[in-house]
Amino acid sequence: MNGGGGGPATPGLEGNPVGLTGQSAKDSEKEKKQTWTTLDIGGMHLKNLSPELFRYAFLTTLYIPHNALSELPTAISKLTHLTHLDASSNKLTSVPPQLGLLTRLRELYLFDNHLTSLPPQLGTLHLLDTLGIEGNPLPDTLRSLIEKDGTSGLISYLRDSCPVQDPPPERPWLTIEPDALPQPDKRPEETFSLMCYNILCDRYATPQLYGYTPSWALSWEYRKELILQEVLLYGSDIICLQVSSRYFSITRISLIVRKIRVSQEVDTESYENYFAELLSSHDYDGVHYPKSRARTMSGDERRGVDGCATFFKNTK
Repeated sequence: MNGGGGGPATPGLEGNPVGLTGQSAKDSEKEKKQTWTTLDIGGMHLKNLSPELFRYAFLTTLYIPHNALSELPTAISKLTHLTHLDASSNKLTSVPPQLGLLTRLRELYLFDNHLTSLPPQLGTLHLLDTLGIEGNPLPDTLRSLIEKDGTSGLISYLRDSCPVQDPPPERPWLTIEPDALPQPDKRPEETFSLMCYNILCDRYATPQLYGYTPSWALSWEYRKELILQEVLLYGSDIICLQVSSRYFSITRISLIVRKIRVSQEVDTESYENYFAELLSSHDYDGVHYPKSRARTMSGDERRGVDGCATFFKNTK
């Protein structure tokens, strides 16, 4: 303890701030850096897990087998750094869907519980190497899947079984310098609106890049209709699919692009057979510029090359 009230300081610690426990600031700072990431509380006959456990978000390995747990709290989803979770030999009758938020998991052991089903949300665990479910009264479908196709086969099945979720809320809009913008009915005739949208080309929407996404949600047949609906919703005068621009300024009737970074996401076939055809019925004309390599390809190969598509209202 440091000397107080004008008393003598502790010998050898002059100028060092010391707390009531005699711990220096340097030691305190060292403690803040976690040197352990594994916690083993197995075989302790636990019936519940303390909420304090889920404050240890730095954990990468958690052992809780051979207890008397009848459920896993939904708060376990806070342990987002977990790569290994062992909850075998408990009394679990179900696991929470929130377990699917632990997307870094590589090993998940649920041996010898009382599970009768698995939530489809576990399908988001696309990095999972091992899922242990033996010793549970699960349906034959799930057990045969993992016996035949292994963990990856079962996870793919669960992922594609995920129900369609509610659509996201409407996009929040940020108004820039609202006082400087005239009211819509007082704006100059030269004013126009521009929409820029990265639609994610079909060839890039792969399970390898988006392993947590159901295959039906990656399908172009599913996505293209939703994309078109949103594009038409805003009724922009100019639609860019896809040009990501930075540092641009709009004057009354001209768009000056000072620096531009292009992400090309519309293949020729999608442009000709879908967007150009359907947007034309809403008074849009368009142009498409595929990547330069398209000039060296035959007709069939060229149709798969992606590029930038720009549409504009032909009535304005």
